[in-house]
Amino acid sequence: MESYNRRFGDLFGAPHPGLLKFVEDLEEEAIRVLGDAEWARAGVMRNGTERAAVEWPEIPEDFESFKAPRRKK
Repeated sequence: MESYNRRFGDLFGAPHPGLLKFVEDLEEEAIRVLGDAEWARAGVMRNGTERAAVEWPEIPEDFESFKAPRRKK
C-alpha cells in the first residue's frame, strides 16, 4: 500500500492539480490498474513474465443488498 500511495502521489506531481487534470490522471490510472488485474487473472505480469494465475473469489449475489448498521451519534 505504501508503494502505491507513493506512486499515486507522484502521478499528480503538484500538490493541488486542477480538477480536469485530476480526473484525466485518475481515469488513466484506473485503466492501468484494471489492465494489471486482467493480466494477473491471465497469469502474466506486466513485464511479460508468466506466473500462476490469480483465482479471484466469487462475490455473493446478496453482497449488493448488504448494509452495515449505522452508528448513532
